[in-house]
Amino acid sequence: EKKIIVNQFIHDPKDKYSLSYNVVTSLYDDSKGHLWAGTLNGLDILDKNTGKFTVFKNDPYNPNSLNCNSINRIYTDNQGLIWIGTASGGVNIFDADNNNFIVFKNNPQNKKSLNNNLVNCIYEDSKGSIWIGTQANGGLTNFNKTTGEFNCFKDEIVYAGKKRPIGNITSIQEI
Repeated sequence: EKKIIVNQFIHDPKDKYSLSYNVVTSLYDDSKGHLWAGTLNGLDILDKNTGKFTVFKNDPYNPNSLNCNSINRIYTDNQGLIWIGTASGGVNIFDADNNNFIVFKNNPQNKKSLNNNLVNCIYEDSKGSIWIGTQANGGLTNFNKTTGEFNCFKDEIVYAGKKRPIGNITSIQEI
């Protein structure tokens, strides 16, 4: 007979190794024994062996820190990169070798940048292409890993032979 063990983690302001916030918006269980939790106040990584969290938050004096504490989505691609979609900071990719983040944000002067900084979802298709769904007038963005550039689909997309407007993208799936 299998036993099911349920652990509850809560934020404790007196414990720096506790969950950073009690609202968890995204979870990811990696192959190294860590549970990643995106919260409204940071990115937390639980070491399942110790029960302690490492918390990443924005440091305005460090350009390589997580650039937004409100996390919407955690996703890993086929190369093992951890992509973090944020509520106002675009996409952060965790650089495990240096324990910091590579940030991609919208730049209105650059049409090859992310189309909106409010990221709802991230998906990698069968060809290894990264797709990012954003809020409101952002729409859909495709990231080219080779060039580091984004191709934005803001106005309309052809679906089932018809042009349709793009708005708030909350989920991406390959069919």
